[in-house]
Amino acid sequence: ELAAAIKAVGGHPVAVTNIETLLPQQLDETGSQILLGHLEKLGLKVLRGFTCVKISGEHEADGIVSDKGDKIDGDLVIIATGVRSNTQIAKNSGIKVNRGIVADDYMQTSASGVYAAGDCMEWNGQWNGIIPWATASARVAAKNMLRHRSTRFEGIIASNTLQVVGIDLSSIGVINPRSPDFEVLVSADEKKGTYYKAVIKDDIVVGAISLGNRKLAMKLRGLVTRMTDVSDMRQSIFDSD
Repeated sequence: ELAAAIKAVGGHPVAVTNIETLLPQQLDETGSQILLGHLEKLGLKVLRGFTCVKISGEHEADGIVSDKGDKIDGDLVIIATGVRSNTQIAKNSGIKVNRGIVADDYMQTSASGVYAAGDCMEWNGQWNGIIPWATASARVAAKNMLRHRSTRFEGIIASNTLQVVGIDLSSIGVINPRSPDFEVLVSADEKKGTYYKAVIKDDIVVGAISLGNRKLAMKLRGLVTRMTDVSDMRQSIFDSD
């Protein structure tokens, strides 16, 4: 988004990422390639697998340098690093911390009577920096503070909805299954820049990706959240009419 805005006012931005897949939390490899193609059609330059280790320049930035010694010249450097849990208070207090502050099914930490919820909390090895995770875990923590061990946290169906340079992107649930127990349906059109994916287990849609169609995204999201049996609708699962 920022690169597109800079280009729109006459700049020549270069977006770099140290990984090969764009938006790995929302897309698989194929979807990433289709999105990359769309960005390139807009005239945006994207370098993947570029691990920046240095901002060059004495008093002002004049570029960035990779771990392989490659340099990209530029007079403005913008860093986007995502979200990281602030766990310092917990660490200083001796509370167990991994990626986030570790909480049990009742959102209680390793310290009795101390609860954690939201972006700072890790549960069952899972961590999420999204609003549904924060609100769901906060409700459980609040209920258990009012009535000890009354409500268990059962996690959430991870989902993301955003726009990437005007393209609607939505993902929900399991999008990169690693077990043969899952069935994967895909519809891709590189020319149109659209990509749809449905992940099915036991005739139930458990995950989906929609790139380029907001109406279909809503349909797929509904199939996942309602745990819809799609045994009779595989051929029409990507129809948005």
